[in-house]
Parts: sequence; structure tokens; C-alpha cells
Amino acid sequence: MVTTRFLVLASVALFVVAVVSSCSSRNEASRASEVRAGKSALERQFDAKYQAWLAARAAASSKPSNLSYRPILPEQIQIQNMGPRILPFLFRKLEDDVIARKWDDALLTDNVGMVYMMTFKGFAEREWPEGKSGNIEAMRMLYVRWWNEGREYTSRAFRARYEKWDYLLGEKRTEKADAVLEEIRLMGLEVLPLVMDEVSKGDDRLIPFVNKVMRKKVLSDTATRSAALQWWQQNREFLTFPPVPADASSRMQLIYDAIGEYTRRGFTVTRTKGVTSLVRNVDMKTMAAAHIAWPISKDRVSSGSLAQHAEFSDAATGSSLDIRACVYKSVRQAEDQALDYMLSMAAVHRRVDRNELAVGDSGNCWACSTSDNAYSIVFVRRNVLIAVHAYSLRNKQFDAKAKSEEIAKAIDKDIANGRNGVELAPSR
Repeated sequence: MVTTRFLVLASVALFVVAVVSSCSSRNEASRASEVRAGKSALERQFDAKYQAWLAARAAASSKPSNLSYRPILPEQIQIQNMGPRILPFLFRKLEDDVIARKWDDALLTDNVGMVYMMTFKGFAEREWPEGKSGNIEAMRMLYVRWWNEGREYTSRAFRARYEKWDYLLGEKRTEKADAVLEEIRLMGLEVLPLVMDEVSKGDDRLIPFVNKVMRKKVLSDTATRSAALQWWQQNREFLTFPPVPADASSRMQLIYDAIGEYTRRGFTVTRTKGVTSLVRNVDMKTMAAAHIAWPISKDRVSSGSLAQHAEFSDAATGSSLDIRACVYKSVRQAEDQALDYMLSMAAVHRRVDRNELAVGDSGNCWACSTSDNAYSIVFVRRNVLIAVHAYSLRNKQFDAKAKSEEIAKAIDKDIANGRNGVELAPSR
């Protein structure tokens, strides 16, 4: 759940800021420089308020206080009152500090707290890195990843949860339905346009939920659909979030390089170094023949120099193996694609976990179980991404986990040793 630790952090740190000269000529020169740098009037307004807030923080920190927490200053309220439209500038502050490796915990805590107050975006316990629930640096990375990458999945995630909530209510399973609604609330203010869209389509059950998303009472307990939509029409522009930044991908690459790992929505790749020989090609049929006795299913093979996909079926038991092998130009590209694959799996399945199976480079292996009869393993070895899916629709005795692990281990050894259809390029 969302931690409020950052709102009442007890530490008080002195943050020194330069006092800006009141000389009008200098102000005009600074303003002209900002215009030349391409800053909008809104960004210049934000910068001015942000600098005023920093100055107020420094002044407040220099005064003795018996408070065990840092009070919210009027200057911070002024920034928050500018609404979600200034979030790109605030997130840029968070990102720049990561890239520059600046660690001012007090300022970080206040900045992250401001992000929360302006987005109400929360994170479930499973989204936190292991052992770091509530850690302020981990929270910053959760927010930065969500802002630049996670929001791409907001609509899809809302749709899945909304449909599940609707189904559970229809089944009179109100306790579970309420838990799903809480998951939607944790998505924060960004989900409000999607909620109001459902209200406009006639789902009046969501009208009381608007107050929960807003964290305050903006609609009366007896508000009608007409009243709710009128309120939304008046506030829609102010509450709608800006789109994902155009430079999000390049910014995140700088951030991941700075922290030495690559993570998206809880999935982390450990960068592999020292690989001296890459895979040039994989012959799926040759590799599979060495380990799988089942025949290849009809029309399920697509082959090429970079990607192959085959399904193998045992008609007698109704069991299947689905194997994908993708060869990339570099180890890093394979690792990056692994995270994209994890995100696609997570969009379908509730949980995908790091797997302790000794396959892949640097422990880059993940697993997902969708039921007792289905199990998936994804791993990266050299510059190859491998996905193994084992499942059975009829055979309850089929051990999908054991089968997928068996095949994954065999394929991993082939890629590591350059055998059974795996062609290695000359060592660099």
C-alpha cells in the first residue's frame, strides 16, 4: 500500500540556495535565456515557484522547531495548486537528480511527497523491490518508471480491473469487488477520465467512487449522473494528465545507466558483462529434436535468422510445449526485450516472479504459473531471449513446472555451449 512515510519524515536537512539578485536587468537576461532555451510560460512560472519553495525550505530549516515532521509550506501549496499540467517539470527534477547521482534525502522526500499529493498514485506491496517497501529512493524509481513507462498500460489495466469488479458485483462477491476497486483507486488521479467515461455510459455505481479517487468530497452523496458529468466538464481540463513525454525512452535509458540496472514495473534485469561470443543463429528444429520427443504442431513454426517459434504437442495426453527463441544484435538488446516480454505477460497474468532456476546469465530468469497445468519460464543467455511455456488442457497429472524447467535447462546449456543448432559468432 502507499506509504505516508515521506509526509512525516523526521529528519531536517539544511538546503542552501543561491539568492537571486533583484536587479531587473539580470531578471530580464534570465528570462530571455529561458525563452531561447525553449521554456514555455508555464515552465517558467513553475521554475519561479519552485525556487521560491526551495528558499522557503532553507529558511524554515534554519529555525529551531519542536515539530517531529516538516510542515507543508504555503509555497508548496502554490505549486500543487498548479495542477497535473506541471507534473512533467516536477518529474524532470526527480529524473535529473538520479542521472546526476544526487542524493539529498530531505529534498527527495519533499519532492516525492509533492508528486503523491498531485497524483495520488499508490503502489501495491508486490510492486516494491524486495526488502525496500517504503524506501524513499525505491519510491522515486517507482514513480519515475510509472510516469515514463507504466502509464502506457493505464487504460488496459483499468479495463481489466473494471470488468473484474463488474463481474464480482454480479456474483454478489462484494468483499472481493471492493478489493479490486481499491486497486483502481491506487492507480491515482490519472484513472479519473476512465472512471468518468464509464459514468457517462451509464454506470452510476462509480459516482460515489469519484470522491475516493479525489481523496476528498467533490460530489454529494446523492449526486446524479448529470451532476457528476457537469462537475467533470468543469474540472476535466485541470485534472487531465499530460501525455507520456516524447523523450521518455531516452530519459529512462540515462536513468537505468546511472543506477546500474534496468527495471520496469518491478521487473529487473541485471546487466551482464564480459560476454565474448554472441549467438549468430538458432535452428529451432535441430535444438528441439535433441530434447523434445513430441512432434511439432502443424502450422506453428515460424523461422528466421532472428526469431523462431514452435509448438510441440503430445496428442495422447493433450499436453503442449510452446518455445520461442529470439536472437538479438547485442546482450543489452536481449535484456531490454526480456522486460517488454515480462510486461506483456504481466498484463495477462496476475504475477510474474524472478525465478531461482539456474539458467540464463546473471540470474535473468522469470517464471509465471497461470494454473496447476500451465507454467512459463523466460530467460536471457548471451544475446538470446528464450520463452518456454508448458501446459495441458486435459491431463491433470501433467507437471507443467517440471517440464518447462527441464526444457529450459537443456536449451540454456545449448546456447551456453554453442551446440544442437546454436551457431556462435567468432569471439570478439
